Amino acid sequence: MLIRTLCVIGAIFIPGWPRWVLIAGAIVLPYLAVVVANAGRDNDEEGTMGVVPVSQTSLPSTSTNVIIGEIIDPSPHEH
Repeated sequence: MLIRTLCVIGAIFIPGWPRWVLIAGAIVLPYLAVVVANAGRDNDEEGTMGVVPVSQTSLPSTSTNVIIGEIIDPSPHEH
């Protein structure tokens, strides 16, 4: 992050072609940092970290519990 900050500050004050090199460095360095940081990451297999999937039951269907009636609007609108 320090190198990227120096690239941005340098791009502000240094004229000519070095400015474009510093701008490219400020853009490319974060991308490379993320790629390098993620390169060594291995995905764990299921259950190796002590996490066991828990089965969850679903809620019962409400298709038989239907309330029949009419809707009464407490604030009638005048048209």
